[in-house]
Amino acid sequence: MIDLVTIVQKLNKKGVSVHIVKNNLNFTPNSDDKFDKFQLHVLGAVAELERGIISENQAEGIKLAKKKKGKYKGRSPAITEEKLKELIHTLKNKDDSYPFTQIAKDYGVSYMTLIRYRKKYAKQINAQSD
Repeated sequence: MIDLVTIVQKLNKKGVSVHIVKNNLNFTPNSDDKFDKFQLHVLGAVAELERGIISENQAEGIKLAKKKKGKYKGRSPAITEEKLKELIHTLKNKDDSYPFTQIAKDYGVSYMTLIRYRKKYAKQINAQSD
């Protein structure tokens, strides 16, 4: 909540007006509307409460996952080991007619995920074939 109020105050000090359309709140550098400030504090408090609830639910989910399977690994990889080997082979033998965006689509990953894999496995991709 403090972040929200601080951001609005900093922007106002720089001469920037802040208008929250959804709640019809206006914060201008010369404005001193007490009701708008009150609503901003309430919105900030509600957002903070929601973040707290989300964190609690996440912690509870992790706890349950640990109980059921004995461990919590986090998010599963975007691509399986088998597909990863194929992807490395594809990247190793890639020519200019096969764009990275198409490779990403073919392997069911985003372009940025493909780029991350390309950086992570650069040594294997750039290694000379025997």
